[in-house]
Amino acid sequence: MLAGGLACLTIGTHAQAQGARFADGFEPVDQRSLTRFEAARILTQATFGPTPAEIAALQQSDLETWFDDQLNAPISLQRPFLENLANTQGASNGDRRSRWGSIAIYGEDQLRQRVAWALSQILVISQRAMGNDVFGLAEYYDLLARNAFGNYRQLLEEVSVSPQMGRYLSHLRNRKANPNRGTLPDENYAREIMQLFSIGLVKLNLDHTPMLDNLGQPIPTYDQNVIGEMAKIFTGWTYANSETFFRAEINYLPMVCFENEHETSEKVLLDGAVVPAGQSCEEDLNDALDIIFNHPNVGPFISRQLILKLVTSNPPPEYVARVAQVFNDNGSGVRGDLEAVVRAILFDPVARGMAQPAPFGRPREPLLKLIAMYRAFNAVPAPDGRSVNIPTGSYAQSPLFAPTVFNFYSPDYQSPGEIQQAGLFTPELQIVDEGTIATAANHLFNQGWNGNTGQTNPPTNRPAVNVEDLIPLLDDPAVLVDELDLRMLHGSMSAALRQALIATVEAYPSFGNDDRKVYGLIHLVLISPEFAVQR
Repeated sequence: MLAGGLACLTIGTHAQAQGARFADGFEPVDQRSLTRFEAARILTQATFGPTPAEIAALQQSDLETWFDDQLNAPISLQRPFLENLANTQGASNGDRRSRWGSIAIYGEDQLRQRVAWALSQILVISQRAMGNDVFGLAEYYDLLARNAFGNYRQLLEEVSVSPQMGRYLSHLRNRKANPNRGTLPDENYAREIMQLFSIGLVKLNLDHTPMLDNLGQPIPTYDQNVIGEMAKIFTGWTYANSETFFRAEINYLPMVCFENEHETSEKVLLDGAVVPAGQSCEEDLNDALDIIFNHPNVGPFISRQLILKLVTSNPPPEYVARVAQVFNDNGSGVRGDLEAVVRAILFDPVARGMAQPAPFGRPREPLLKLIAMYRAFNAVPAPDGRSVNIPTGSYAQSPLFAPTVFNFYSPDYQSPGEIQQAGLFTPELQIVDEGTIATAANHLFNQGWNGNTGQTNPPTNRPAVNVEDLIPLLDDPAVLVDELDLRMLHGSMSAALRQALIATVEAYPSFGNDDRKVYGLIHLVLISPEFAVQR
């Protein structure tokens, strides 16, 4: 299986030819008409999957205009919807997951939501440690969506004072040192805001390669002393509207600080930067976040992770450097502009197939296969307009349900064997194993084959896949398979898979349910090694 996975990570024949053509005469894709396959490929990277209507609309427009339209699309939010739902029937975390699925399938702000999904796996909190805080979890995800095109400095601040993050990484009700009790401030958030949310463990060059000392060893970004000093910053914070430091109702409002519980001594942080003594909670927080945000690691560290989650698992260093440079300066002297960063990621020649290395691509996240299927085949919403079954087990993924603060998988995971020996990264394959391959395939089968509009009694508790527009193409197998290639593989289907699918159509008996014949083909693509990798 690993050998097959490595093969899938290399770019296909069709795309290689396309890349060679662009390499000879570079033509920017942002302001010209796009082919159907180019449009589908952009939507594969920048949304939860292409739809026939969006492919056609993007062809009639251009990437620049589409990007700007996505920036201006109304934000699809979770918390207000769930609060309204609670007024009539109550709201659970199942409803929260369902709302996420509904937005992912039908939301018009697809780019924003795809970036928010990526951010939710960098700035991690998880229901597993939060209990039934439905509205708090929903508000946290909405926070990420609102800031998806904002400034990373502002995002770090809002995350830092989120009571849900405070609960998850235990700096809510974090108290200053008490020598009489022998206690010190909790160091959990202080560690993770540096290790996972901003700079990582070692100093980086602009292209994310590690800086080395005179012995050829990576240089640490911080040590235990810095963690201890940083922990003092995050003392005194508790729920808004608190009667006292410890008496409050759980809520999702930004935390407030009780000054008498805050450590006011001088703090020596990254690279010796000093936060002066005697400051307020807010002053200390602002100073510390400025120090973190302006560290040279943040650009390459965050840029690489967003590239990994949108485009490719093994970006060339020069690609990372180009995007990190935009993070450092958007062209107008602004640092941390996520709108400019996302634009740089998607418009880059590597992303657009004009300067692609081999291997190229990323294993598809298991859960996103389900969402892509619904979008590709015009899934009809459930009668209540909201029911989307997002299981917590079949895909080893569910929104805000990571097993640890390290996400569902590590960005630096390498599948053992051939892939690791080649020095390649395959993050998502950390949760693609013998178990999830089977459970995901079975769930996809049940949600499609046993859940489409052609059934006598189609499902009423989830979207129903609609293949009515494809049934007439059964008379022309090559055209039908080409349409599946467009919607699911943006034209990268291998000749071998294409011929196998055509042969399958030709072998179908003349009787039987046509919708099931079409979905049989769809399921074959869904469980194929080629669909397992987003290229």
